[in-house]
Amino acid sequence: GGVPDIVLYQCEPCPFCNKVRAFLDFHNLPYRVIEVDPLSKPELKFSAYKKVPIALINSAQVNGSSAIIAAAAVAADLPAAFHPPPETP
Repeated sequence: GGVPDIVLYQCEPCPFCNKVRAFLDFHNLPYRVIEVDPLSKPELKFSAYKKVPIALINSAQVNGSSAIIAAAAVAADLPAAFHPPPETP
């Protein structure tokens, strides 16, 4: 529990990145932002997955906004109401 260490790889205009930031800000969860170049994406060379948002939550990689929000909620011990249901593909 406690405050998770969160690094968010994002592109500023991306609506899914904005969704993650809104969730983290609403819950006062601190995070570091790494802005990703949308064309060359050198910041994502560590990752086989090449779409933002990607987060490192306590050093574990989480891909996609819904998964990031769910993992952040669990890592921060937020009430279960904030754990979003899994999305159907």
